[in-house]
Order: sequence, then C-alpha cells, then structure tokens
Amino acid sequence: MEQLGVPQHLVVQRSGVSKATVFEIQNNRAQRRRNPRVLEAISVALRLHPTHLYAVLHGLPTPSDHAGGGAAPREARTSGVHDELTVMREKLAAALSSLERIERALAAPEQSGADLGNGG
Repeated sequence: MEQLGVPQHLVVQRSGVSKATVFEIQNNRAQRRRNPRVLEAISVALRLHPTHLYAVLHGLPTPSDHAGGGAAPREARTSGVHDELTVMREKLAAALSSLERIERALAAPEQSGADLGNGG
C-alpha cells in the first residue's frame, strides 16, 4: 500500500475487507490461513493483478514478475481513478436529472390544484 501510494482506508473501502483484516495483513500481525477471495479483493483494491497477493503469500512469481515489471506505473494507477471519477460524474448527472423530474412532477399537482381551487 505504501509503495503504491494507496491509503489503508481506501483499500478497506474498495475491497470490502474489514479494516482489522487489512491491518493484520499489512503489518503481518496474525499468521492465519487467508481466504483467496480476501487476498484477491485487496489485490484488486490496490490495482494489482487479482492473484498478486496470493502469489506473494505463497512465494510464487507475481503476475507482474511475468510481465517483466513491478507495480503498475503511476500513470496506469491514476487512469483508474480518472475512470472512476468519470463514472461518478455520469451517475451524479443522472441523479440530478431524476431529481429535477421529480421536483417538476411534485410541483405540477400543486399548480393544477391551485387552478381547480380558483375555478370551482
């Protein structure tokens, strides 16, 4: 996490793994058998190959070792952030559009009700 510049809270958020488990793995606190899915979730949260931490734990070559490099370059890691921001912007725009439609729909009965009250 330190080498990749990813803070612990972000790994917890992205992976869905508890803070305590991430802390144990990060600090090598508890020697226990780790579920491969937990290691995969943390690997993906770190923007590494899904089997990266499993390979490290078992002394196997990591997928990045096969590719002839270490961790992804900073540009590759930040492009994922930009992609996430784009998706978030699109979702926010859609939510705002829906909110505007709801507000218009809620305002419409009030206007028609006022018209009925004046005419009746």
